[in-house]
Amino acid sequence: MNEFLENLIIGIIGGIFSSIIVSRIFLIRQNYQDQLDVLRQTFYYLGGVSAFLNVIEIILKNIHDTRVELNNNPHYAKDGDFIDAQETMESLKKGILLESIGKIKANNQTIVLKENKLRELQLETNNAVSKLEKVPVDNYKFETIDTFKKEIDSLVSQFNQIFSSKSKDFFILVLKDKILILLALIFVALCILAIIL
Repeated sequence: MNEFLENLIIGIIGGIFSSIIVSRIFLIRQNYQDQLDVLRQTFYYLGGVSAFLNVIEIILKNIHDTRVELNNNPHYAKDGDFIDAQETMESLKKGILLESIGKIKANNQTIVLKENKLRELQLETNNAVSKLEKVPVDNYKFETIDTFKKEIDSLVSQFNQIFSSKSKDFFILVLKDKILILLALIFVALCILAIIL
């Protein structure tokens, strides 16, 4: 009878601890997934910034081609063509770029990213779009656009690396969780005590 009670106590304690451990693992997983979702949404909006840069690059190429043609043929274009391009870039900045940056900033306020990799990537993304936001349309040059495109490509590459290693990162988070370590140690100690006594 005494052995039965010991086994019953071990079973009850084991069940309680295992349910707490499983609940904690699911909590860690959900927190990590929420953080990834915020970052994924940020990069979705970053696609708008990337599209803006591609369109501006096309406009700059058209301006360059028009200037080359004007040098060869002074009757090629009207005086307003360059002004139209400038106004178009200004409208695109207001309509696409600033709207996308606003969405990125608003999205980043929804949750505080706790994981270092995710937080650092979010900060780098915020810095990149903030720098682009401050560039006046008059300063849009091929080099400027190319620099921002490379920076965004680098950020996207980092995001893809983080996303591809999310299972490994989650496993590391579980192993490093102090509450889980404490619960596991208490469980092992109780099992040893139950066996000894």
